[in-house]
Amino acid sequence: LRTHYLEHGLMISRFQTALRYASEANGKTRLERWLPDGALRDAVWVETADRRERIPIAPDAFFIMRLLNTGEAVHGFFEADRGTMDVPRFVTKLRGYFHFWRSGQQESRVGVKNCLVVTVTTSAERARNLTQACHAVNERGLRMFLFASEAEYLPAIRRRVFDSIWQTPADQDQHSLLE
Repeated sequence: LRTHYLEHGLMISRFQTALRYASEANGKTRLERWLPDGALRDAVWVETADRRERIPIAPDAFFIMRLLNTGEAVHGFFEADRGTMDVPRFVTKLRGYFHFWRSGQQESRVGVKNCLVVTVTTSAERARNLTQACHAVNERGLRMFLFASEAEYLPAIRRRVFDSIWQTPADQDQHSLLE
């Protein structure tokens, strides 16, 4: 059990490190803000045909990347997925983020209108499976979800995290975090 938490924490740290190094290397972005695990806790109520469900919003981190040439910001909820949660349960988590965004709660809670949900997994297969399963969330707003395996940007973390390595259920293309 302890190893699981250690590996999860390392996965989060490696992503934060990748963002920082990629920003320094490209000179076009800056990691402006990083809120660690536990800094943001909320919930959203989701109405379905037969029930009302409370879904927690508890990202592993929240980050803001500043695009230096335009001043625009990229806001992201970060999820480090080690594959220990079954896909239907993970989809419920993603549904929570979708409804959190649709309800406008993220504006009052973190002060942003639009945001990404960036999920890093332990394998490309898991990233593909989550990307496909994400269609169960909603057919609108799918571009907000990005999935990639850690292997896509490690060990060359200085440049790869900003490359077009991210999948989204909105289309078949690979995307950059900075689009």
